Amino acid sequence: MDFKLKKTTFVLMTVMLIFGIKLNSMAACNLANAGKTCTFGRKYVRGEIQHAQVTGAYARISTQYGILCGAQVNSTAVAAQAAWVGVQNNGKWAQIGWAYRRDSKGEKKIVYIECNGDKYVLEKFLPAPSNGSTQRYYVYQETLGIWYYHYSGSLLGECSDPFWIKNTGTGNVAQYCGEIRNEEDDMPGTKAKPFSFRNLGYRINYGRLTSVTLQYLTSSDSTKWDFVKISSGFDMWDVCPGGNGNGN
Repeated sequence: MDFKLKKTTFVLMTVMLIFGIKLNSMAACNLANAGKTCTFGRKYVRGEIQHAQVTGAYARISTQYGILCGAQVNSTAVAAQAAWVGVQNNGKWAQIGWAYRRDSKGEKKIVYIECNGDKYVLEKFLPAPSNGSTQRYYVYQETLGIWYYHYSGSLLGECSDPFWIKNTGTGNVAQYCGEIRNEEDDMPGTKAKPFSFRNLGYRINYGRLTSVTLQYLTSSDSTKWDFVKISSGFDMWDVCPGGNGNGN
């Protein structure tokens, strides 16, 4: 390598480091552990809009199933990846989404609804959305304290809970979220094929569904689970997909 080429390479590497661009040799991916380990710890890529009287949240969410932790060693450890839309109020929530889960009984892809107030309710539905498809998810209230859950235009269920009645039925934040249970579970999406949340909406005080401009868009660790905000929502991806542990 002549001096000019060495100098050019050095300058390029310096620029990449300054702007946070990783070389392959610097990547966080731990290929030696790919698909072998499961380290519990829920992680998120999450968009939010806060308001004192949220009564609904809506999004078009793509479907992109990845690899769960321990896949190469046929692990039976509990694992999950999910994408959902929901409303929260001080640690209580109502949400709807899809999930790819594993427990001692095996693996399953589902659509699910959750209602957490004075009691916790989880309901699972089949069939799950097909890989690569995009579906509409909507949770909202029309009547005080009663949540309704819609999946691509069909009512899946409803939930009434005393907590939401006592709190005038409203949440204080609408959320749009990708989630994994273990660090090595794939977050939905890859850099080459990002996972998407689109046409985000919310309802305020039982009013009409309106478009959302996100106030917050965050990741548990953007060097491992990254995102980009766009006008109608956001894209997200796992930096090191394949159950590789993201450097752990």
